[in-house]
Amino acid sequence: MLVPLDVRCLPDWNALAARIGYRAGAVTACLEVLGTNEALAAFRAWVMLEQGNSAEALRLATSALTSGHADVAWRVVASANATLHHSNWRGTFAETLTHLTGRQRGLCLTEYGYYLTMDNDNAAARSAYAEALPILNNDRYFLALLHYNIAIACHRLGQTSQAVHSAETAVRVARHPEAAPFAARAWSGLGMIQHNRLELQRALHSYCQAKIYSTETDDLVQAWRGHAATLRSQGQLDDALAQLFEALHYDARHVGILTDIALLKTQLGDHSGALELMNTFSSLVPAEEAQRLALVRLEHQRVAGKLETARAALANMDLRGSWVNEEQRSFSALFALIGQRAPPLLPMRVSVVTDGAVRVCIGDQPLASTPPRLAALLVCLIHHDQRLPMRQLTDLLTLPGSTPRQREQALSRAVTQLREYLGWDNAITAQHNVYALDRSVQWSLEYPSSPERFCAELSNPWIDDWREAHLEPLVF
Repeated sequence: MLVPLDVRCLPDWNALAARIGYRAGAVTACLEVLGTNEALAAFRAWVMLEQGNSAEALRLATSALTSGHADVAWRVVASANATLHHSNWRGTFAETLTHLTGRQRGLCLTEYGYYLTMDNDNAAARSAYAEALPILNNDRYFLALLHYNIAIACHRLGQTSQAVHSAETAVRVARHPEAAPFAARAWSGLGMIQHNRLELQRALHSYCQAKIYSTETDDLVQAWRGHAATLRSQGQLDDALAQLFEALHYDARHVGILTDIALLKTQLGDHSGALELMNTFSSLVPAEEAQRLALVRLEHQRVAGKLETARAALANMDLRGSWVNEEQRSFSALFALIGQRAPPLLPMRVSVVTDGAVRVCIGDQPLASTPPRLAALLVCLIHHDQRLPMRQLTDLLTLPGSTPRQREQALSRAVTQLREYLGWDNAITAQHNVYALDRSVQWSLEYPSSPERFCAELSNPWIDDWREAHLEPLVF
């Protein structure tokens, strides 16, 4: 951005430019205007923190607590203490919050929640994020980020309904242009929760959306890894491995990707290849990935007949992480050595209640209220053995249009909207003028005990006929 010379010559220009860079998260732009001006030490501290030099950031920020930019300094002091794992970091955040108001307080609460999450205190993190919500309600980017963080915290706490709600809210908020840079992360968060709920078709759709919206390497890697993990859950191991090798193009030394590849190679029987790859990066792996990576060696030992060695090592592992069920399914013979078995991988279940207003659930999670035209289409397809020719559908449903062509176009639009509502593109397929529901999914209709309540809020010819056919005949 070109700034007029007379503006750059103003006495406060450097301070104003530094704050603009700070607020925009633009480290380089902020650094360019700092020079050796000690009055801007708070901003230099922030730059040091962003560049990973937390000790120097803490020193500079502490010296700037009485400056004109104390709000910046306090936030850096709190985050630097947490990053350096100082024992009093929570107390420092509590003190910092007493010095901040408005947006700065909301951002500090967001940072506090992040460090609480890293400390595995998800309940406290959720509270911090919730407190920040009304403060940052008009900042679409941070609003999306907060709902995403709440979704992750709730997921880890086992609060599934709230996790789904917050993840879907994050995706919805991220559709706003101001929050567009967060859209990829929001979609990946939703995909992760759907994957863990074994809504695999929906998870694949979410990760594909995350790829489309990704503009940063980290977001792309998260989306590719999530997509590959979901394919692995579906048993599509070669496709999953191909996805991971594609992800390596974006970050060739990403230990998470390399761990995923080593596990897949092991699952495919390439033990020597997996061990060889593992030895190139195992010293760099963080704790949770190290737990997963250890399975490569243990499975190799099991296959080699060293059952007791593998069993003893596995029995001593911390198997409480969210990754465990997937690895139990992938290495069932290994986990059988310690008597553990993963829950069965059941088809995704979509149930539709037709008593009064139509209600749709995926698993045990209800979807938002169903628009009448979409409800009528979904009930009609399930009721008629999950597939119908286009011409028959247009006859059965009440659709706008005075000509067959207009009604067919209206049906096509409704199908597209129903796919979006259900959450994956293949929920309804169209081939040879026949519409069919996804056969890999278990679809069910729950009929009311009183026929007159069947889809009571809908009026379509076939629904009216069904009610009439199932009513008890009047006896005079």
